[in-house]
Amino acid sequence: MSVIVARTAGFCWGVRRAVDRVVTEIKKGDAPFRVYGPLVHNPQVIEALRDRGVATCHEPWDQKGGTLFLRTHGVTAGERKRLSLLDLKLKDLTCPRVGRALSIAASRASRGCDVLIFGDPGHHEVKAILSVAGSSGRVISSVDQVEKLPELEKPFLLSQTTQNTEDFQELIDVLSRRWPGLEFANTICDSTARRQRELRELMRRADAVVIVGGRNSANTGRLATIASRSGLPVFTVETHEELDPGALSGHRRVLLSAGASTPEWSIRKVRERLLEIQGQSHGGVWIRTIFRNLVFSGAHIPIIALFLALAQGVSLGGAGWGTAGLAAGFLLWSFTSFTAVLECRGVSMTSQKRQEFIRNNEGLMLGAGWFSLGVSLALGALLGTVWLVWTLAAILSCLLYALPLMRKNQFLDVIRSIPGSREVLFTLAWGGSGLRSACGDPGGAGLRPEAHGMAPFPGLPLFRQKPSHRPGGPPGRRPPGNGHPASASWRGQVQEDTPGLCFHRRLRAGGSHPGERSSGVRRYLRSGPGPSGLRLPLP
Repeated sequence: MSVIVARTAGFCWGVRRAVDRVVTEIKKGDAPFRVYGPLVHNPQVIEALRDRGVATCHEPWDQKGGTLFLRTHGVTAGERKRLSLLDLKLKDLTCPRVGRALSIAASRASRGCDVLIFGDPGHHEVKAILSVAGSSGRVISSVDQVEKLPELEKPFLLSQTTQNTEDFQELIDVLSRRWPGLEFANTICDSTARRQRELRELMRRADAVVIVGGRNSANTGRLATIASRSGLPVFTVETHEELDPGALSGHRRVLLSAGASTPEWSIRKVRERLLEIQGQSHGGVWIRTIFRNLVFSGAHIPIIALFLALAQGVSLGGAGWGTAGLAAGFLLWSFTSFTAVLECRGVSMTSQKRQEFIRNNEGLMLGAGWFSLGVSLALGALLGTVWLVWTLAAILSCLLYALPLMRKNQFLDVIRSIPGSREVLFTLAWGGSGLRSACGDPGGAGLRPEAHGMAPFPGLPLFRQKPSHRPGGPPGRRPPGNGHPASASWRGQVQEDTPGLCFHRRLRAGGSHPGERSSGVRRYLRSGPGPSGLRLPLP
């Protein structure tokens, strides 16, 4: 089985905008937070918001204080008027595409048009559009209802933003035959149109379709209807737990798409489950399980850290890299183990399998965290005082990051609210192995770049280049002394110029002696004194 994931699957920009604004308001702290009705038609999103203190409220009329969000599907004109009188902070999260449909309906109704709304009569968005259209508004849910319409003087057609684009075009054709002068506005969201168009294209490459989304989501249901018309087997699910391995194992290519209010983590869990079903049908499950659990536990971190440190040792030379890499790796493993357990207790992770592994092996994860922390401290003590102090500072930073997971505190939450704070913290744990360059290594040479003939600018792509002639001797001959460019005359020339930025002339074809004719001069950048002769050609 192969899984084809539609690019348009998941949040549309309107839903993403609403969720982002809710998160922004939560950070401002104007609690309590409520949403008038469901923010979107997806249970997983509603549950995630509830975990963050945002409740769903259907009767807010007696509420005082806090913040009230208006759902993305919009509210009726009467509801909006009543809500504006409440003693609370009102935040309108109506999708701009829905707002455009509301504006068009109100404008056309004021001109005396008979507004026809193509949509589901019970949907919140359709109710909102109908409320601004007034007595001239009518709802049509299918082409079959056209014959039941009375005679209209100035019919005007618009659509619910999540309707089927092909059905809307068919309705235009039918209405145009009855009213040749029909006016209409295509108010179907462009995100919905792209989602449906991509689904029709990708179905040619699949032999089964899986649609992820809420059961009460209109656009999710529309995707399932479009897929079923193709004749392919269609599986509509809300979560990965609803997938039937027996029904799916016989299909080789499965197309995965999702509604506009389906979160990315839900799509990812469904994809993981589909790939797991694929593995069960082909065997070798135990091999994948071993490697997956190895990654979930974080036991691979010290191993990778060791090999990275050894690679640094080969590149830069010196001793002590293996011990430093293990110390940093075990410290990073302890951070990962502790934070994974704490985060798993409080929030839902994007990887369902990882979350299940952590919950089922919480004691093992905590034991691994304490063990790796002890090993890191022991290795830090062997590496010296500077390393041990750095280790303790990193532990303190991790503790400040993890405390809000154990106990709510507005001051400590500041650290977790900083973008990228987790990445910076864990990079600090690994980057500490580079501290060997500052402390020096047991071999005595140190790991400073200039001690190995390297430029003090680590980003420059230097390479080795033999000079054609040197000061203190004729061209083509090696200078006196040990035969390296680190002779006294060479060092003197370097010290006379800008350290690390020494320019030299090299004669091109047409003459090899300074007194002869030359066709051009080429400049070289050298890193400074040393036996390597590293140079960078400049344009």
